[in-house]
Amino acid sequence: MTTYPHLHSRAKRGRRATWFVAAALALGLSSTLFAGVSTTPAKPSSEAKLKWWMPRHESVRSRAAKGGYPVVFIGDSITHRWEKSGKTVWDANFATGDFRALNLGFSGDNTENVLWRIDNGELDGLDPKAVVLLIGTNNTGHRKLEEETPLDTLLGIQAIIDRVVAKCPKAKVILLPILPRGNPSSELRKRNDYVNRALSLAAKYAWSGKVLWCNFIPRLQANDGMITREMFPDLLHPAAAGYEIWAEELKPFLAYALGKGAKPPETRLAPPEP
Repeated sequence: MTTYPHLHSRAKRGRRATWFVAAALALGLSSTLFAGVSTTPAKPSSEAKLKWWMPRHESVRSRAAKGGYPVVFIGDSITHRWEKSGKTVWDANFATGDFRALNLGFSGDNTENVLWRIDNGELDGLDPKAVVLLIGTNNTGHRKLEEETPLDTLLGIQAIIDRVVAKCPKAKVILLPILPRGNPSSELRKRNDYVNRALSLAAKYAWSGKVLWCNFIPRLQANDGMITREMFPDLLHPAAAGYEIWAEELKPFLAYALGKGAKPPETRLAPPEP
């Protein structure tokens, strides 16, 4: 019997996209753009940003080509700042040893920028067991709702996950929710919460064990959902204490991905209804 694995793979991606759209619609989300921007790989448009962005891309691509990283972090400035606010925590947990990691965080990145980086070699040469993904806050925070809906952001994140699974088939993707931004009643927080709820459901039902949902947001905010300047000095990026929590919550997931646990750790499924 003749089989067509490329068609099967395309069909699986189509089913995931259909599931994503159905889940998003069930949560009351809609899209006018259907992720035309968020799913189309692109470099940043700012020439000033490209002056540091391209050299960083070349640097991490060179390190990736050498291999030897069981863990990879992908994201925006919140991940990039492991090299600043979180450096002490990183050095203690991810610089060496079983969880030695490569940081592919780039400040200001949207989903389409991450897609460009992956398509241009940042995962080539790597064979990680775990890929930690945190992305989306710039999509929701820097674009008006009429420019990008939560569904557009979701499809951008899905496109990244599809790329990661294709490039790193042995890896578990450890997916983090978009971290809190604004007060609980703000439109921005509600927008992020919609994205996070759909991501949590997709991780559980749509990705067949390849994606693990790691949600530690309750530890970063007060019981009423408010965030403080002690935890988020600029109300966006975590302080060192936030990176400590991130490392503490993440390491059981990394251990599972590296084959040191019989079942994945439990985590909070989704944020409250927005």
